[in-house]
Amino acid sequence: MEWIEISIFTSWEATEAVANILHDVGVTGVVIEDPQLWKKRKNQSQFDEVWDLKIMEDSNEVTVRGYLPADELLTQRIERVREGVANLPNFGLDIGRGEIKLNKVAEEDWATSWKAYFKPEHIGKSLVVKPTWEEYEAQEGEIIIHLDPGMAFGTGTHQTTSMCLKALEKYVKGGECVYDVGTGSGILSVAAAKLGAQEVAAWDVDLVAVKVAKDNIKLNGLEEKITVELGSLPEKCAPAQIIVANLVANIIMQLAPNFQNNLTHGGLLICSGIIQPREEEVVLALQEQGLKLKERMQEGDWLCLIWEKA
Repeated sequence: MEWIEISIFTSWEATEAVANILHDVGVTGVVIEDPQLWKKRKNQSQFDEVWDLKIMEDSNEVTVRGYLPADELLTQRIERVREGVANLPNFGLDIGRGEIKLNKVAEEDWATSWKAYFKPEHIGKSLVVKPTWEEYEAQEGEIIIHLDPGMAFGTGTHQTTSMCLKALEKYVKGGECVYDVGTGSGILSVAAAKLGAQEVAAWDVDLVAVKVAKDNIKLNGLEEKITVELGSLPEKCAPAQIIVANLVANIIMQLAPNFQNNLTHGGLLICSGIIQPREEEVVLALQEQGLKLKERMQEGDWLCLIWEKA
């Protein structure tokens, strides 16, 4: 299948709004290239020649990138993206350059080119996210997550994912039931299981992500612990001790009642993908469900909020 890569060059302030526009036209996962991340990692020697570090260091521009199938609806979807981005200043958002760039990408080429951007990543005290094509010798006490993101998203390199991984490392004690909402590549499900969760149930609305997550679960030998389904967290099912949701603010607020319904008393909700200007809205939505804010994590302009069901 041929895909169209759509890249939007914008400001950090408009990042989530731009991501939402892409979600609205059918992009089920976005890549966010944030200069703050590159600046943080520039001395870690984990970049190939594909990165122009001088450009990244001098830039404050965020690139939001997604993929659309080259089908009969493509022209209509791209026009909706253009209109949506052009309309953001009417809501008081600085869109920066606001330029939109399109590029044809064959699925196999996309998967190959992505590998140059993804190196073994140490996260938290013991977690190491290792691409399947990279060599890495595990050190004592390290927990290795073998991963091939394919056409799904979630590698641990972005702040939103890394904060969720750190939160799971802190709060998974062993024996829990964990729900992973919007699993993407399955990285958070695999981490929860390897940290000691007894069972993990994951959901994603993207069929490609479901397939990729299942492949990564098998790659880590965790088929008996983790299940993945197409869809989202049901309104009510057996309660879990931990729910992790690395989404965006709008979807987190929409799912707030479901989070409350599906947590045990004393259970934790780990939610990320929240840009700082949206914090107040998210906090109010979850507080209205009776959840109590337990911990606030921040990396750059991104937040991870951890809630407890009293």
